[in-house]
Amino acid sequence: MKIAAFYENIKMGAGQAGKSMENALAQLTEAGLENLYGNYTVIREDLPWLKPLMKRLGLGIEGLYGFFDFSRNPEEDTTALREWCGLWSIRRIYTAPLTPATSSCTARTPSLHLKH
Repeated sequence: MKIAAFYENIKMGAGQAGKSMENALAQLTEAGLENLYGNYTVIREDLPWLKPLMKRLGLGIEGLYGFFDFSRNPEEDTTALREWCGLWSIRRIYTAPLTPATSSCTARTPSLHLKH
């Protein structure tokens, strides 16, 4: 079993402790952190500096989540997410579409299987 943590929690904790993300991730990696979970949008925004740091520290991505409201925008493009997951060898994306009436996740959620 690999040890993983949520990227957003690490980012918030580093800010509260007055540490750089580089320092925080290096410290956590020394303590056994191997992978990150995170919001696709947040990680994508930090990617220019995060990807080389993760590579240097030997960190991977255990899972990503994103929010797509297909009821309001059925043409919403998830191509970028799927391509980005391919770069990190993520083989499955779970979708949790919102229903317009309840604004909650549907009970049965399909997964998209990526081909690499």
